[in-house]
Amino acid sequence: MSPQKVLNLREKRDIGQVVNAAFAFLQLSYFKMLRDILFFASPFFAICGVCTSLIQFSNQGYFGVSLYTYYLHPEFYISLVSRIIGTTILYAIVANYIQQYVQTGSTNFDRSKILGKIWKQFISLFAVNVFYYAANILSLIFLIIPGVYFSVANVLARPAFVLENEDEAKTMSIGESFSESRRLTTDNWWRTFGLYYILYFLVGFMAMIFAIPAIILVVIIKLNSLKGDGDIEGYQLYYTISEVISEIGGSLLMPITIAGLCIHYYSLKETKDQTAIMEDIESIGSQPILESEYEGSY
Repeated sequence: MSPQKVLNLREKRDIGQVVNAAFAFLQLSYFKMLRDILFFASPFFAICGVCTSLIQFSNQGYFGVSLYTYYLHPEFYISLVSRIIGTTILYAIVANYIQQYVQTGSTNFDRSKILGKIWKQFISLFAVNVFYYAANILSLIFLIIPGVYFSVANVLARPAFVLENEDEAKTMSIGESFSESRRLTTDNWWRTFGLYYILYFLVGFMAMIFAIPAIILVVIIKLNSLKGDGDIEGYQLYYTISEVISEIGGSLLMPITIAGLCIHYYSLKETKDQTAIMEDIESIGSQPILESEYEGSY
């Protein structure tokens, strides 16, 4: 009987190898986590789409008199909170699936165990997410360069919080997750910067296909406005649906970024701490053979 090939996620990788490993892992597991993404995360992104439509069609929205009052609408803040909740759930889902795969070497996931961990971690991970975005906003208020620096330095806080909270005996606090992210990105900032923005633009480009209906409707509405046709309310339902499609589509692609950051976290952890080496030595003979060649090229 041939040994089982398992994708080794805990090894040193360069940027290209991280991206390849992310796609390789999602090829194995994406459709197994898809139900959880659609049921628990995507509805919050759908709320974002509805809120965007309500703002755009308000009297002072994008299709109305002024864009400058956009941030005064309560729907904007509902959308903001919904997006943070949805992103939090996505990180919890993807990172916990990755963690269980690393622990078991199998794609026969224990979904009930994963869901239990997701809900147990949710409030703390939500706080990590809020602090992450708040720190980015505050640093950007002062200067763009510090904003970009802290954004990248703290980008691994969310993967760290989930991946290091394996059980009751091994937990990581909110503050420790940010400290760990900054520790790992020290001397690896440019590498992390490159990976993050490669994933960001890759996912953004792929998400454009889901945004096409909304873009077409915006063009139609603008052309009608130029013709003096002020009656754009008839487009609201269609625009709302198009925004919901765009938001849900984006949420279905976000696991690419999250998986990439989780694997990058493992890579930097191995580079700095070599935590997997002794564990691999101790587990010789009891674990499936780990082969990086399983990744392929994407």
